This record gives sequence, structure tokens and C-alpha cells, in this order.
Amino acid sequence: MFFVKTENVRSSRKIIVRTFAKLFAMIFLVLVVVTTSTVAYRLILNRQHDVVGLAQKMATSDIDSAIDWDTWRENSIVDLRDVYMTAKLNANKQTLYSDRTAKTVATKDVKIKLLDQYYWVHERGLYYRYTVSVKNGRLIVMIGMSSVFKTLKTMLLVMLLTTFALYMLAVFFIRHLADKISAPLVNFTQAVGQVTLNESIETQLPEVNEPAEVNALRETSVLWLMSLQDQVIREKEFIANASHELKTPLTAFRGNLALIKRRGQDHPEVVPRALELLDQEAERMQGLVSQLLLISQAERQSMKIGSAQPLVEIFDQFLQVAKAETNRQIEIQRMPAGKVITDKINAVHILKIIFENALKYSEAQERVILRLGFDYIEIVDFGLGIPLEDRSKVFERFFRGDRAHSSKINGTGLGLALAAELAAKSQMKISFSDNQSRGTIARIDFLDEQ
Repeated sequence: MFFVKTENVRSSRKIIVRTFAKLFAMIFLVLVVVTTSTVAYRLILNRQHDVVGLAQKMATSDIDSAIDWDTWRENSIVDLRDVYMTAKLNANKQTLYSDRTAKTVATKDVKIKLLDQYYWVHERGLYYRYTVSVKNGRLIVMIGMSSVFKTLKTMLLVMLLTTFALYMLAVFFIRHLADKISAPLVNFTQAVGQVTLNESIETQLPEVNEPAEVNALRETSVLWLMSLQDQVIREKEFIANASHELKTPLTAFRGNLALIKRRGQDHPEVVPRALELLDQEAERMQGLVSQLLLISQAERQSMKIGSAQPLVEIFDQFLQVAKAETNRQIEIQRMPAGKVITDKINAVHILKIIFENALKYSEAQERVILRLGFDYIEIVDFGLGIPLEDRSKVFERFFRGDRAHSSKINGTGLGLALAAELAAKSQMKISFSDNQSRGTIARIDFLDEQ
């Protein structure tokens, strides 16, 4: 069973909700700001147009008494609330106000100029000032913007309430959508956390058709877990086989030691033979442990394949090793060879392992053929051969065919497993086929230079 530590790690659901919540909050905020700014601008423009239109209309009227102001108020079609006028006459240098408030607003002491034609009047707010020439002087119109701000305040309040309601509704749907999107991944993650390698992987993981990413993740996870399951099974078999292989020499050790203890003094003639057997078993155990260490090292080793090199150089170096290995007849067959990409030391080691197997599983009088091709090397023997049903198993650790056991050939069953491990990391491929009419052809293919 697998467990995943998720402390302080945000889930995809939480990421989706937070991301879209921030996005919608930004969109709504921009919408409120833009809408309010646009409406405010239009309201202010309309207010200014009212002032200009009113001032231009008043420019054609004669304003020289309070009666004129009263007549103007009665006949005006414009909303005159918070609108104040001041008429400055040239003839008698008289200043007339539309009412008392107009005089207060026009006083310099209570107003501060903010922008061109905009003033802040103490205790009354923002005013727009417009001046126009009349027949006997000039007319100053002051119009307040309080109605504009009241309208904006009401509009802003309504927009904020509406936007907040829409935002909460959007968050609700975002959470619902996030749950729907993340549900397959959450369910799959929980299923993976409960997977056991003792049962079929395919049946333990739920089917996922969509979204496509989770479906791809499921397929990849199934393949990975099945590979892990196979590896665990192989490791268990390896431990069992290793225990069995180590148990045999240890049993022989104890048997021969017991024999020496029991009969060594009374029958000293048994001691040399017992010691010889002990030495053989010690040598066998030493070879087994060495092979196991080499396989373990090969599994951990990270190979760096160098540049391309002539295959003939690898073949010639291997040939020297082969001739030193045996006095048996070696037939050499050469064809033009190219350059290959591989690790030279590992290549020679692999060829040596396969060559030793060829010697081991064929009679001493039989020759061995070493054949160099363009991008391959073949080792041909005339021995027992490999049954078709065993060829898929020859690279398994401790595997030895029945004929190997029956002929009592020494070995650990780890040589080809080591060769396969090295070949996988050295751009090489090992295959076996029948040698007509007797024996085996072992072929080592190299990745040739492109």
C-alpha cells in the first residue's frame, strides 16, 4: 500500500478555486471601476452642458433686477436646484445675485479652485463655474455637482451589491466545477494509495475515460506499477534462488566439516578429500558472490556511452581474451566492419561471458567460431543448444536449463543475467538462434554510427 505526504501542498481543486476566484474578483473590480468612471464622466459632461446651455440662454436676457431672476426661474426648463448666478453690470458697476446663496457661493473666502473652472465650496461641495458675456456685462453661473455624486453613490452601491451577489454565485459554480474536474484525479490518487502489489494492478485502479490527462496518467501508472510488481516478484525469486544457491555450498561445508570432526582422527585418509571438497565449495560460493556483486554494480552504474569506435578494435581485443581463455580450436571469420557506439570495456566483458558459456556447453574437441560482421559479432558453438522454450528465460538470474543440470556443468546461472544488464546500458542487443545442425549462434548487435 502506498501513502503520499500532502502536508502544506495545495490540491488541484484549491488551486482552481483560488485562481478563478481571483480572476473573477479582478474582472468584477475592473467592471465596477470602468462603469462608475464612465457614468461619472457622462454625468459631469451633461451637467456642464446644462450650465453652458443655461448661460447662453441667459446671455440674451436683460438682467438688471431681482424681478428678472424670478421670471427666469419660472420659465426655465432646466433643474435649477444648486444652480446659482451672478451678473456683473458694466453700466453702474452693480453686482446682482440670483439669490442669497448665490452670493455666498460666489464669495472668494468660501471657495477653493481645484481645476480649471472647478471649485470646492466650503460646506457645499464641488461646483462648476462658467462665465459668458451679456449685453451690459458678464454672467457667472455656478452649478453644484452634488446631484452627480448622489447618483454615483446610489449606482455604486447597487453595483457593489449586484457584483458581490454575482461573485458569490460564481465562486459557488467554480467550486462545483473544480469538484467535478478534480474528482477523477482524487479518486484515482486514493486508489493508487491503496494498491497492493500482491494482486492484479489493472483491477485495483478505477477506469478513467476523461479528462484525457487523468486517463493518460492511469495508463502510465498501470504500466509503472506492473513493472514495479514484476520487479518485486523477480527480487523475491532472486532472494529465494540466491538463498537456495548459497544453501547448497553451506550444506556441503557443514557436511565435510562434520566428517572431519567425526572421522578425521580415526581415519585421516578422509581429510584430504574433505578439504578438497571444501575448497571447491568455497570457490563456488566465491564465484556466486562475485557475480551477485557485479550484477548489483551494473544495476546502479550510470553508463556514459562515448564516441563511435571501430568494431574491429573491440573484436580484436575480445579475440585476445578468448585465446587466453582456452586451448580449443577457434575459427575466425571476418567481414568489413563499421563504427559502433558502445562502451568498449562492457562489450568485451559481455563477449567473454557468452564465449565462456559456449565453451561450457560444448565438448572439448568441438571448435568455436567467432564471426565479425558490419555491426555485430557472433559466437557459434556446436554444443547442447538452447531449447526454444528456454530462450526467453536465459537472461533470468539463476536460470539453468534441465540439460545443464543433467550434465552437471558448473555455473551459477548469473552470467547471462549480468550480460543482459550490461548490454542494456551499452547500446547492445543479445539474441540466440539454432546453429544447423547442432549448437547455438549467439549474436551481439551494436548500435552503429548514424
